[in-house]
Amino acid sequence: MTVQLEFEAEHRLVVVRATGVLTRDKMDVTKQTVAELMQAHGKLSVLIAIEDEFINLDALGHWEDGPVDDYLQKHVNHIAILGDLRWRDRALLFFMSAWLPHRVEFFPPNQEVLARAWLLHDDANPT
Repeated sequence: MTVQLEFEAEHRLVVVRATGVLTRDKMDVTKQTVAELMQAHGKLSVLIAIEDEFINLDALGHWEDGPVDDYLQKHVNHIAILGDLRWRDRALLFFMSAWLPHRVEFFPPNQEVLARAWLLHDDANPT
């Protein structure tokens, strides 16, 4: 499993790209890094790219919320998920999109520019 994390300070955007099988340990490290960025820079938007090489979540992982999740939920502007449509329902369910205080939208992989525009526009016009 590879998770690449980039911070685009000029856009107040965290970009996370995932491949392989996502493990709980890797997810926890990534979430902690995002939380540290939020502590340093305030509320941020997140673009999650489920790359073509992504396989699935680790079936043996325990995926309940951890201590950092409450902080993240309060400090995310919006989340855009970018990936093949076969991941759409699982990704939206995983991120509990209907119950979060911020918007979560799913975009096909060829619409990264649109996803970024949506995040930037929504950050300029928060709900």
